[in-house]
Amino acid sequence: MELKTKVKVSGINNLSDARYCAGMGVHFQGFNLEEGTEGAISPQVFSEISGWLSGVDFVAEFSNATKETIRATIDQLEGLKFIQIRDLNQKIEGLGIFYAINCSPTQDISDIQSQIKALSGKVDYFILESDSEWSKEELIALLNALKDEPVFFGMNIPEEFLADLIERDIFGIGLKGGEEERPGYKNFDDLADILEALELED
Repeated sequence: MELKTKVKVSGINNLSDARYCAGMGVHFQGFNLEEGTEGAISPQVFSEISGWLSGVDFVAEFSNATKETIRATIDQLEGLKFIQIRDLNQKIEGLGIFYAINCSPTQDISDIQSQIKALSGKVDYFILESDSEWSKEELIALLNALKDEPVFFGMNIPEEFLADLIERDIFGIGLKGGEEERPGYKNFDDLADILEALELED
């Protein structure tokens, strides 16, 4: 299956999500490996999940961990291509970088542009994260300002806005995985609605 734009799903912590996303053509699967944070999994669980998949780029996600802690964690992993960090002091040689930036619709867009321009060429991709509600106009303004940058929009994008954003050549979209209701059983409605809207027609 092909999608209309690049997609990264973050916070995957179970095989149901991982296999579903792989089948839907998701390009990047992210796993929170920062011990002690909400939704984190162990290197052992990562290995168990990733061992079932092929043709997927895996991303180890960290927030405030030190470089030493990150290195000790990823030394236990196989098949990893990227890490997601919030500070270049956390980078690990040999791995591509997703750089996470928190943003809000009340923030001056030029501030976000400045952060991205300052890091251009030093990271592979940016992912914008936000807990705020964004209007379509606010999302379009941000997209227009960043249209030439490798940016994944990881804020909550209502499905009804997707078609308009895709037509404007959005680089990528960031989604989130979730908990299984019980082992082996997962309600995929939220992910499915967006991924099906992004599916290319035959």
